[in-house]
Amino acid sequence: MQIGDAGDPLTVYIAATRIKDRSGMFIYRPFEAAPFQKGAKLGRELLLRQWRGEAIDWTALRARYREERPCNEGKEQKPAAAYTAGQWKRKDEARICKECVKRHVEVGQPWQCMACNAWKDKESFPAHYAGPQCSFYRLCTTCEGMKTCCGCSTRKAAADFSAGAWKRTQARTRLCLVCARNAHGLWTCSKCNVKKATVCFQQWTSQHRAQNGQQVCDSCQGPKLERSVVKKAVARVAATHVKVARQKHERVMAEVLAEIARKRKDEGDATQERKCKALRAQEQRNAPQAASPVEVQPHPTEKLRKEAATKPFQYVCPFCQVAVGSTVSSGQVNHRNVCGNRFQVKDGHVTAKDFVYTCPFCEGTVASKLTTGQIDHRGMCGNQFYVQDGQVAAKEYVYTCPFCDGTVASKLRTGRVNHGGTCGKRFYVENGVVSKGTKQHAHRCPLCRTLVWSARASGRIQSKHKAPCGRPCKQKSWIATERSN
Repeated sequence: MQIGDAGDPLTVYIAATRIKDRSGMFIYRPFEAAPFQKGAKLGRELLLRQWRGEAIDWTALRARYREERPCNEGKEQKPAAAYTAGQWKRKDEARICKECVKRHVEVGQPWQCMACNAWKDKESFPAHYAGPQCSFYRLCTTCEGMKTCCGCSTRKAAADFSAGAWKRTQARTRLCLVCARNAHGLWTCSKCNVKKATVCFQQWTSQHRAQNGQQVCDSCQGPKLERSVVKKAVARVAATHVKVARQKHERVMAEVLAEIARKRKDEGDATQERKCKALRAQEQRNAPQAASPVEVQPHPTEKLRKEAATKPFQYVCPFCQVAVGSTVSSGQVNHRNVCGNRFQVKDGHVTAKDFVYTCPFCEGTVASKLTTGQIDHRGMCGNQFYVQDGQVAAKEYVYTCPFCDGTVASKLRTGRVNHGGTCGKRFYVENGVVSKGTKQHAHRCPLCRTLVWSARASGRIQSKHKAPCGRPCKQKSWIATERSN
């Protein structure tokens, strides 16, 4: 069903409901029911109100149903159909209708600058405004480097604004330097040399009436107070850490001493019990037994001779001259359980050593095939000595260990002498004399009480060491007034 602009669905409805037969009505296709469900139009109701003599606000009705806006160039009120979508939505007074826009396009000025409202050719605009997405906002080359001050409503360059005002996106809060100085009254901070409003000098104005060239803003005064507070907080935390470390050390030492005392007590009880058992066993052995005859224990040497007689090979130890029985025909015979030595045999005979040396430390006899080199005698006396051409090589230097006061023979004139086999220490020598740089003085750390060795007997002691808990100690140096052990 076709209803024109001048038509009314109510008229169609009345006509369709008043027909008595279908002979004079032609409906070729179904029609929608939506046009008949929107209610009556306003015109019929206004006509009835007018006939009844009621007061009607024609101005409000005209503004509601027929809104018109003025064209800036034609100075005429026109409806929305006479404007493009972008021009109709403009809130300023530079709105232009379609006829005026067409006239500018014909003369070669298709684009309008949104800042100066001037119509210009395409060459007067930057290249990035050529896209269709910029149809509602374009700035010419002249206006792009300028912004509007909300105080004087004048477009100015970046040099006329402060850095913060130039970066503001809202034009209603952007003030140039002249307007800002006149509106707020700026003061210059004597520390940061930045011009700021008087509200930024609240701490200064609380103590002074006006500026005197030495005024300081709140931003420059704040960090000083914060640093003092932080310094005090750090000092309190450091004192707390030292107190906690001392308490922890005292607690650990108390636990260690208690454990040592407990172990000593247990060992003492066990030792006393063993002594009592030994005494009871001795008394039982000393008690007379009539039934059991007295057994005579054989001599250990006789026992070894009897055991050796049962072995297939019989040897005589070249060190202690005692008979040794063994099943080894060629190899090494272990006689350390008797004299602490071993000797070589081959084809059932003792292999004689080519050289016999006397250990310069324990005066013991050592047989070896080595003509020149190092003889290992640590199994007997814990030392090694050198031989050269079948003779014991005499040491050129004899030193006294600064730790155990033992005598050490060495060929080393300058360097480090290893005395670890005897006292577990090492010391330095220089030009045949024990060096003063040898760390022979013991000091205890005042923080963790760890024993630290130093070459100085007193003075400043510098040492990086670990606390008993295994972590590095924070105390790197301290003053020692006298030697401590």
